[in-house]
Amino acid sequence: MPNKYAIFSNSLKRTSDFSARWGGEEFVILLPNTPLTGAIEVAEQIRADIAGTVIPCACGSTIQMTISIGIHSLIPTKDCVLDKFIVNADRALYAAKQGGRNRVVPAPSMET
Repeated sequence: MPNKYAIFSNSLKRTSDFSARWGGEEFVILLPNTPLTGAIEVAEQIRADIAGTVIPCACGSTIQMTISIGIHSLIPTKDCVLDKFIVNADRALYAAKQGGRNRVVPAPSMET
């Protein structure tokens, strides 16, 4: 079976990029010094790589995986609040899920 974590790490090109499990089926990817357009490119590559992954089952059938990705990007300041940043990223994730899944959705520009 393909390693789902390898798909993330193969898409991350810099040593400063970081991915980790955030919750049961949620992951976080941090891309320091990356503008929103760059984050969208990385997310789309991960989405395409996962959508192209087919897992064979013991019964002979296969499962095709998909991923919904929410993105929130900001240039941190001394007034940034981590909880607000996470809430905005989470809202973008749920917008991706509600929009039909297997898509990348950036959070609207919001105060963080």
